[in-house]
Amino acid sequence: MSSEECRAAWGADTSRDRAQNFDGRFPSCACEEHSLQINGFSVQNDELVAKIFTSPDTVDLETGEVVWNKLVRTYSDGLSMFRSGCTEQQVRQIIQRLTTGGAVQTALAGAAVMTARVLRSAGNPDRWFCLYDTESADFDVHSDLIGTWPDAPSKTQLAKAKESRLRVLRNLFTSAFVVGTTADQLIEELRARNFMIL
Repeated sequence: MSSEECRAAWGADTSRDRAQNFDGRFPSCACEEHSLQINGFSVQNDELVAKIFTSPDTVDLETGEVVWNKLVRTYSDGLSMFRSGCTEQQVRQIIQRLTTGGAVQTALAGAAVMTARVLRSAGNPDRWFCLYDTESADFDVHSDLIGTWPDAPSKTQLAKAKESRLRVLRNLFTSAFVVGTTADQLIEELRARNFMIL
């Protein structure tokens, strides 16, 4: 398939079934070598990506674990992750948006930082997660993590398989978690791990 086919299919579907539909059309992460936006560039295996977490909704500070069922967008319309090379202003703005205005008061907890290879290796030799270069209103360089659809004979077994994979993803995020309770601290911690913030 071409980059145009991949990009057109992604852009045409903004539903909560986007992950399933995209994986059904392009199985086994077939579009990863392409960007899903015009003039973008695909996410390389050694590239650092990050996901910001807030408490108490997406990370449990008592256990230090990411809350696995807050990762379900991986199986709907994509789990947003930002890429090395974003700007400091963009990081500060997304932190502000995530910690204000919600129905539940939240506080910045930190971020998970890892290479794309770590996410893509989950389930090896099978591919459980795909990482695509995608467009975002929040970041110049952005990616979406999409779960591949488990082969299961029933809805119950499908739900169990997805939960099992999301728990693996939770463990990956938890093991790569960097504490940062203020924007300044988180930006400093990200830069200390060679995550480029312009």
